[in-house]
Amino acid sequence: MRAGFFAGGAGEGEKDCRECPLQIVEISAAMVQSLCMKMNVPVCEAEECVKKVKGCDMGYLFENMEKMDIQEERRKTAGAYSKVWKSTVLLCQKFGVSKEDTLQELMDTYGLHREETQKQVTLCWQ
Repeated sequence: MRAGFFAGGAGEGEKDCRECPLQIVEISAAMVQSLCMKMNVPVCEAEECVKKVKGCDMGYLFENMEKMDIQEERRKTAGAYSKVWKSTVLLCQKFGVSKEDTLQELMDTYGLHREETQKQVTLCWQ
């Protein structure tokens, strides 16, 4: 086994992988599969990545995957949630629904906890 298994650049992963014990290759394949599932990669693409690991063809393992910025996605999601909260609360206000009834309706409809719902409703209530 070589110490440079994880240190190689593109193309170097192949020669290092072939010299590793099968258990390391299998663990690496399982980790790649788990990562792909967490990232919601289509099954066929995940299977292709796992095949590359198992076949020691890892020089360009993620070449066809789109780059994704998790932090940016979280910011976008938070912004979208903020707009939904504000729109929902303002709509309830427009139709004369009380703050408490708005709070209760949101909790009942979406299965939300009181503290977080109350915080969001208070922020959006005008």
